[in-house]
Amino acid sequence: IDNMAWNWRNVSDDLVRFSIAPHLNHRHTDEHAITEYLWFEEHVKGAAFTMPATPKTELELKTDNGVPRLTVTPDDSQPVQRVDIYYSLDPHALTRFWRDAKAVKSGKQWKAECPVMNLEQPIFAYANVVYQTPAPYLTSAPMAGQENSETYAISSRVLSAGPARLQETGV
Repeated sequence: IDNMAWNWRNVSDDLVRFSIAPHLNHRHTDEHAITEYLWFEEHVKGAAFTMPATPKTELELKTDNGVPRLTVTPDDSQPVQRVDIYYSLDPHALTRFWRDAKAVKSGKQWKAECPVMNLEQPIFAYANVVYQTPAPYLTSAPMAGQENSETYAISSRVLSAGPARLQETGV
């Protein structure tokens, strides 16, 4: 996930969409796999389908209670089913465990606190915005090894802050 974020850092959000299933390497859940198919439908085949934009996120370190918070503003051009916010304190990408930060809706945004246990570790955070799969794609042939999914997920970019930044902002 870190290499992906680094490799695609300069590619505009208009061209790329991420769909990151937490806890998995080199594979996806059905909800994430169908997003790849939908991206190809829009950008390669020129189908009538238009994907929602990459969710906008802000990792707030300076908060009233000293607990970092991720704020997500999803594209609401299609109805949002839910927002899942994940964070981790593990610096090693391959063993990183993503904690569910329990997103709460606040107007058009979703927010979640991301408690830090140790100021000597970095924090990483991202969100999955989940939408209902459009009807024409519920019965299309699924990708090999996958099943069709009632929903699809578009991920935000992964944000992070190192120990020095956590300490200087008073986390």
